[in-house]
Amino acid sequence: MEKRRHLHHRPESRYGDRTTRLVDDFSGRPQDSCPAGRDPDAYRRSGRPSGLAVDKNGNLYVADAGNNRVLRYPRPFNQTGQYPVPDLFVGQASISGYGPNYPTGTQTPTAQGLYLNTGSTISSLAFDSAGNLWVLDTGNARVVRFNASSLAGTGGGLTADLELGQPSLTSKNLTALNPSIANSYYNISQFIVPPQ
Repeated sequence: MEKRRHLHHRPESRYGDRTTRLVDDFSGRPQDSCPAGRDPDAYRRSGRPSGLAVDKNGNLYVADAGNNRVLRYPRPFNQTGQYPVPDLFVGQASISGYGPNYPTGTQTPTAQGLYLNTGSTISSLAFDSAGNLWVLDTGNARVVRFNASSLAGTGGGLTADLELGQPSLTSKNLTALNPSIANSYYNISQFIVPPQ
């Protein structure tokens, strides 16, 4: 009986090879494919991309859960290089950062950091009508907002300006959003049923 090879086939796209490069980038490319003149450590494999959102300008935001960050790829289909290059790193100070809760790298939440690398596959991203980025920060049991004005620049070290699910940006109560606990900080019904 003849053995058959199973080949992974990517569907063709109207964007051609650029789509293939984007898929390779988000699923993790080897360090030896780092763009010339760039730090290979900064271009390590993506760690479990687990959420996507596109802003009104066509920029793509990717929740890179394994590296506790959200990367912004400015208009990725318009980039002409071999691989699209992110220009913003939410949750880290630089592209090479990966520890939880920057800048401390501990289990304690911060206003600048995220804790997405918890084994959960859930990391949601969304934009509101004002252009603010909302991130489901699963490891810190909260939802944080990064103001549209802070997203206008490049680089990292952005500070969240609002959180849902915790008393403050630096507190962590893992039962805060548990609907079965009557005295949780935010009873889940607040998000479902408007106040009477």
